[in-house]
Amino acid sequence: MPCTPAAPTPALISPVDLETPPPQTLTLAEVTLERRGWRVDFADRDARNRALGRSGESWALEVLKKELEVQGRSDLAARVEWVSQTQGDGLGYDIASFDVEGRSVAVEVKTTNGAKEAPFLVSANEVEFSQVQPAFRLYRVFSFSDGPRMYVLRGPLRDATELEPVLFRARVSSPRKASECPPAGSR
Repeated sequence: MPCTPAAPTPALISPVDLETPPPQTLTLAEVTLERRGWRVDFADRDARNRALGRSGESWALEVLKKELEVQGRSDLAARVEWVSQTQGDGLGYDIASFDVEGRSVAVEVKTTNGAKEAPFLVSANEVEFSQVQPAFRLYRVFSFSDGPRMYVLRGPLRDATELEPVLFRARVSSPRKASECPPAGSR
């Protein structure tokens, strides 16, 4: 069982002091891909990433509530919902919150123990939801284990990020094409 990091409490610092501007666009040098094998315990890595993600969402939930309370909107803070826990994943965001005027805000949280500039993964569903939800926010929480900070991306992710495909869903396009290869050992 992986150790779940405790969510640091945002009560020790003003929510405004937690936010930093997003990193500047990075120009990456061309990298020659060297293919070599290594052993990865994918189940352990995935479990640690899920635990870190849940901890980051819990932390962001408390930040959102505290921010509303500081602005005199305890009524709204009480209604902030961690929808990825209460309704499940797949909505395209993690937390249903509000701005100070009471308008709905949908918040997706991406957490890392790495630096502010560390890339992050987003699903096609999250990207598409950000396109249709005007009040979409992505909270990028970084340096989580060392003292979390965050930056906020507002609006469509296609506009705020450079998206790179790193995983594809593949289906056999036609049974005939799939069977064109000779059976193993027939050469």
